[in-house]
Amino acid sequence: MGKDFIGSGEMGEAARFNAVLKAVSFAGRSVLDVGCACGDLYPFVKAAGCERYTGIDIKEEYLTIARQRFPGVPFKLIPGQHYHGKHDVVVAIEVLWTDDVTIRRYQEFVKNCFECCKEALVTTVQSSVYGGFERSPGFSIAPNTLVEICQQMSNKFEILHHKHWGTNQMAVIWR
Repeated sequence: MGKDFIGSGEMGEAARFNAVLKAVSFAGRSVLDVGCACGDLYPFVKAAGCERYTGIDIKEEYLTIARQRFPGVPFKLIPGQHYHGKHDVVVAIEVLWTDDVTIRRYQEFVKNCFECCKEALVTTVQSSVYGGFERSPGFSIAPNTLVEICQQMSNKFEILHHKHWGTNQMAVIWR
């Protein structure tokens, strides 16, 4: 799959993607990428052996770029927050990062994504506990609240946070 960003001290998006790829098996799996934007995650899951990939987003301008970057890959416009169908793995990386998101809206979003997955759901969310990390504007959640939400969904989950990410993001993996 290329360079292992986690161990090399690299920071940012590639490090987060690689951490998720190490925590969930994508080999031979169908993947739904919720909030795929310009398709940045696609090369990572493809290199990890993803069998079928579908990217969805609410913004056509992002999808136009994704389709240009990766011709033939299904990128679909979904105007609402409700998705249908079952996929082995559902990912929602850096979605719902606006100031108007509430805990309730986040819970509904995650629940809807969880209902679409057969094996695993992977999301990222910003921690409201900064700990010296950079925080982007928008929705954030206290780690203890995140744990409560996770427990309501499934008793099989893990929360990842890595110092090399350079942000206060947490990745949540439900199984």
